[in-house]
Amino acid sequence: MEISEWVITMLITVLSLFPFVWFTYLGKKRMSKGKKAINELTNAQNLNFNVKEQWNNSFIGIDEQQKVLFYAKVKSTENESLRIDLNKVKLCKIHKEVREFKREKKVESELQKLDLELELYGKSNLTVNLYDIDDNLSEDFEMKRAELWQKLIFKNIPKMTASSSAA
Repeated sequence: MEISEWVITMLITVLSLFPFVWFTYLGKKRMSKGKKAINELTNAQNLNFNVKEQWNNSFIGIDEQQKVLFYAKVKSTENESLRIDLNKVKLCKIHKEVREFKREKKVESELQKLDLELELYGKSNLTVNLYDIDDNLSEDFEMKRAELWQKLIFKNIPKMTASSSAA
């Protein structure tokens, strides 16, 4: 009787832990696929990133030598990437969308979307998405990330001179 109780206890323990182990395995496998895809996208660019950051399935980096900003996002349907010549960037703005709602007599706000909007000379604006609630529900220092990259972009875009502004 003692052996059968032990076997049943072990079986219940294994069956209760299996879902946690399985979902952790699937999550790590998906993240490693995302990192592999991002590595393939970045290696194809022939850039030497001085500053770079990778989070979830997104990557952003700056090659200060070539003055290039590279952004990549891996999605289940397709991969998105932007290679932006910083010499053509006039301005960088942070654009955020927030949804406000009432909870227990308090008005709270929830970040829906956070983008860097790059205004280019003579071209349409480009948008670099840093956060979208539809892609990722967890918020993890998105505003700090946006402010940091805005500062890095401003640091690497050419300063407007009086002669170029008169043209």
